[in-house]
Amino acid sequence: MKKRILTLLLAITLALGVCTPAVFAGEDNAAVTIIHTTDAHGRTLGYAAIANLVKQHESAGENVLLLDSGDIFHGLPAANLERGGSIAPLLKAVGYDAVTTGNHDYNFGTDRLKELGEQAGTPILAANVVDEDGNLVFEDYKIWNFNGFKVGVFGIANDHTKTKTAPANTEGIEFRDDIETAKKMVDELEDQADYIVALTHIGSQIESEGTSIDLANEVKGIDLILDGHSHNTNDGIMVGETTLVSDGYYQESAGVVRVYSDKKEEFSRFSITGDTPGDEEIQALVDATDKAQSALLEEEVGETSVFLNAEYPFVRTQETYMGDLICDSYRLETGAQIAVENGGGIRASIPTGKITRGQVYEAFPFGNYIVTKEVTGADFIQILEDSVREVTEMGGSFLQISGAGYAYDAAKEPGKRISGVTVAGQPIDPAATYTVATNNYVGTTFSKFADYPVLNEYCASDEALISCLAKGAVAFHDETPRITVFGGIGNDYRICIDAYLTENDVAPVVSGESVLLPFRAVFELSNYSVSWDGALQTATAAKDASTVSVCYSDGTVAIDGVPVDANVTMVQDRVLIDSAAIAQALNKAVYVDEFTKSIVLF
Repeated sequence: MKKRILTLLLAITLALGVCTPAVFAGEDNAAVTIIHTTDAHGRTLGYAAIANLVKQHESAGENVLLLDSGDIFHGLPAANLERGGSIAPLLKAVGYDAVTTGNHDYNFGTDRLKELGEQAGTPILAANVVDEDGNLVFEDYKIWNFNGFKVGVFGIANDHTKTKTAPANTEGIEFRDDIETAKKMVDELEDQADYIVALTHIGSQIESEGTSIDLANEVKGIDLILDGHSHNTNDGIMVGETTLVSDGYYQESAGVVRVYSDKKEEFSRFSITGDTPGDEEIQALVDATDKAQSALLEEEVGETSVFLNAEYPFVRTQETYMGDLICDSYRLETGAQIAVENGGGIRASIPTGKITRGQVYEAFPFGNYIVTKEVTGADFIQILEDSVREVTEMGGSFLQISGAGYAYDAAKEPGKRISGVTVAGQPIDPAATYTVATNNYVGTTFSKFADYPVLNEYCASDEALISCLAKGAVAFHDETPRITVFGGIGNDYRICIDAYLTENDVAPVVSGESVLLPFRAVFELSNYSVSWDGALQTATAAKDASTVSVCYSDGTVAIDGVPVDANVTMVQDRVLIDSAAIAQALNKAVYVDEFTKSIVLF
């Protein structure tokens, strides 16, 4: 009766276009309130809010069961920095009752995942994960007794996990069929529990791999499926006699299911933003964790003798050392024939010298991870064509590359710009199939990549780069350019300040370590007002209370009225000034990148 009426109410709700989910309240007080989250991927935004939500329900006299469907410990740099160790104490403090494993929870290896479960004080439930002898790696189920109403919860890991994390991460364990395992769990629990919950990381959208909807259709006796993995929401939809709830990702919401002793249910969604009130103690723990990690961010992970250029005008239009290094690290991690990374996914340059962990994380702020796909040569050429469609507007889809090369001509119409594609130094074979590594965003959404299934999933992009640096596997530069720009990039250096190019009416002068920059172009891009006094032969840049003046006749330079030593010259009636003086005035560092013919101030 419960399932049939709930389905009818949902249908009426959808027909009326009402956004609120279907609700069916029982005749007595709720026996238990189940709060569910999933796919945080290392985010910590919501823990204080979730803890506060739990307290609100408990203060109302409700029994609360707090559960998560996995992909908890890995993702953002803050989580990866301590291999999930910064997340486990938060789970413990919030009071999670049980979690299941997401595929990315294995990214630090199975042994580490066990450790994290112990640190979190939270049972990890995964009934279909066994070792080589067939023994359970984690617990299979737990039963809670709420005043005589017994709730049995069993966990199901994604049975495709071995292809959704690096192979080494799951050595020695097996992921058995989710449906067959779930049937066994229902058989075991049906005489022990009044209400059966499947806590799963299957997903409800990837039909080729099986979905939680298939699980509900095939396995009778499950009252509630709490699912994760596909990052979508299901607001208590009915699949046969089973209620299916999915709660998005990144702690943007939590699902709340109030279950009554007659097994009727009431679903609501709790949205979480940065303004959502949170538990003060948990928020203090989150803040303390962030503070403690600051020292780890200063850890040296490598060094570079060249400027690793990720400034928009360059990383989105041409080959850069930063793009080379990142793509090399992807191939080193995966063994793929080709690797590509979109310029829009590389967000910070790294100057010469020691490289810190924090600098790597600034370059990769999105928490992307690496995937591999098998792609035909013809479709890979099309992918490259699509990557340069917006190259004249510095579109973020421009692809840096390793293991292959190509040329493009921006003067040609989009779709006809690519030529000379090679793989391992040989012309690409349109009929052949190549293994390509890229980040998960590009691999699942961009161009022809979206048409191919994921072959394997690997570590986070930042982890691959750090691993590459640790192995000393950094080589600059290939004798043959990976990306050739027809028309070239010119012989004059381009000046970039905070990711924007100056509009030069005179070229900078670079001679050895001496770098002279056009005064007007640099300071106007930095929002200074620039004027020229012909009688005094003096150029002045002013912004708020700051001034920089250059007298060409006697070669003097002053910053806020204080003289500084600086070289000055005049080219085509334009003043050029020593870059060191400009760096001092703008409080920036100056880097000359010979490879991209650029001078970068940041």
